[in-house]
Amino acid sequence: MIAADERVVTIQFSGPLTPTERRLRAVSHCEYALFRVFAAERHRPAQAGAFTVLAAFALVRDDLIKVIALATGTKCLPLDRLPPAGDALHDSHAEVVARRAALRWFMEEIGRARAAAPPNSSRWLAPTAEGKWTLRPDVQVFFYVSMLPCGDASMGQLALQQDPEIMAQVTNVEFPSLDENVASRGRVDFSRLGVLRTKPGRVDSPPTACMSCSDKVALWTVCGIQGALAASLLNPVYIDIIIIGDVPIEFRTSVASDCERAFATRIQRARANIPAAFKIHPPRVIFTDAQFSFSRTTVCSSTSAHESLCWIADTEKKAEVFIDGIRRGINPRQRLKPGTRPLVSKAALFELWAGLITDGKQALTDQPRFKDITYAIAKTMSSEYVMAKAALRGPGQPFAGWKMSNTDGHLEQFTIC
Repeated sequence: MIAADERVVTIQFSGPLTPTERRLRAVSHCEYALFRVFAAERHRPAQAGAFTVLAAFALVRDDLIKVIALATGTKCLPLDRLPPAGDALHDSHAEVVARRAALRWFMEEIGRARAAAPPNSSRWLAPTAEGKWTLRPDVQVFFYVSMLPCGDASMGQLALQQDPEIMAQVTNVEFPSLDENVASRGRVDFSRLGVLRTKPGRVDSPPTACMSCSDKVALWTVCGIQGALAASLLNPVYIDIIIIGDVPIEFRTSVASDCERAFATRIQRARANIPAAFKIHPPRVIFTDAQFSFSRTTVCSSTSAHESLCWIADTEKKAEVFIDGIRRGINPRQRLKPGTRPLVSKAALFELWAGLITDGKQALTDQPRFKDITYAIAKTMSSEYVMAKAALRGPGQPFAGWKMSNTDGHLEQFTIC
């Protein structure tokens, strides 16, 4: 394990550098830091020769870089296995698990800052006059992913890698117009660009309600990575730079355009409906030559690992490994216990949020206002966040076809135990 004081890496700036040179130097140090975290966990796919995806969030301030969350994973749960008690992850793709791990780090950092001496002190966050928290103005958010996020951002590269004759046939097909309330399934019609897509990519896999990682990054471009739950505690947290691996040099110009469309261009018409506290904050995309040790290219495999690693900086708990959305080694009778559910599950994050909202002064269930509150209600406590999401996903909006997992309302009706 890496000691707490070693999780902050100092960027070595030597001599006068242009803004671009400083940015690339920071990216290089960020990669070094997150690869060091991954190596320290000594995690590798259980299946020999399997590949996985690595994703991580880091904060950058002046010459300091702190990796706050790291995850691997490529799987998600089918529709018939979604947990009503919030005790398992629906989506275990690395990007999604890393985002949930970053959310937990931010909430735990608020707790640490409140308890610090002097009070409300954090290197990365600052209290606001409205009683919430915000990133300090000189802090940037870096997001690393070892390959292109699934969905719209990766469709162009997928097309470029096809046999020219097959691609010519696909390109000449005229696709029927999609209803605004319909998302494409996985990689079906991969030459159709700018559309919502669900996971997984393979059409022979069971259907899910998980939207592609490209779609989720686009959502974070407007709503922030703090999500609905933490929006009542934290101002929007936007990704400033996305570092993407495993893109061949000859494809990068084309793929950069795909990322611009996937993460920014296709959501521009929502701008007029976004509330004042939110905005469209397109991340800068930077491609890297650094290879992740278990990437598809490195291991030369098309078999993806079943498990996911989840690491959170500064937490008292060890990194967790998930299989099918629950912690590895947990049997069905144990999974509902607070001590065995994933730290980034809905139920665990809900419990952490509740303690922060009530400031830990008394148990949540002792307070009349919160005694019967459900997870679904907690997610609506920031009205501006609800409006920002509706600006993207409401009728007639760019993401009106967003597939919902909780359509009948039964999945998020749990309360704090």
